[in-house]
Amino acid sequence: MGILRKKDAEHRLIKQIAKGSKTAFEQLFLKYREPVYRFSYTLLKNDSIAEDVVHETFMVLWRQADRFQGKSKVSTWLFGIAFNVSQSQRVYFDRHRESISEEFEMVDESSSNPNNSMRQAEYEHWVNVGLGKLSPDQRIVVELTYYSGFSYIEIADIIDCPVNTVKTRMFHARKNLRTFIPNLISKVDAEIATLPAKEDVE
Repeated sequence: MGILRKKDAEHRLIKQIAKGSKTAFEQLFLKYREPVYRFSYTLLKNDSIAEDVVHETFMVLWRQADRFQGKSKVSTWLFGIAFNVSQSQRVYFDRHRESISEEFEMVDESSSNPNNSMRQAEYEHWVNVGLGKLSPDQRIVVELTYYSGFSYIEIADIIDCPVNTVKTRMFHARKNLRTFIPNLISKVDAEIATLPAKEDVE
């Protein structure tokens, strides 16, 4: 019931935005700015371009609120806009993104003692590297599922493809990550093993 009330409330905000309500627009902007940014950054790996995508996405929302038909959640519609805007930036993204090989060569020289917090930070770093090794189509599905909480049906609406295509991409993404992550974690363990023991550090 709470989900239905939330959906109805956001639909009302869209109707208000269509009539020119800046207050309603600000409410949706504050709620979805960070999720849209994270999604765009995952696709483009560039902070300034992701910020541009956020700006353009919400400008489209402002200009085209009257076109929202109410058949989906507002978040699904909004992420669909963000996806299309991000796709238009893909050439720039492909030209400027850093190579995965450079990420593998990065070493955190500020690390000192091996402890749980460092291990977690290293793990998160290499998980991100693993995601970076996925194809853009697979990475998008993982991002929308695990970080943004969309269902396969909603993801299919966002990226405009059949649901079975979404499921296939997720299958291959999981399969690839199972290969990437153990190798990456073993690299982390090997690096930690070379650090001096806590009692040996002056």
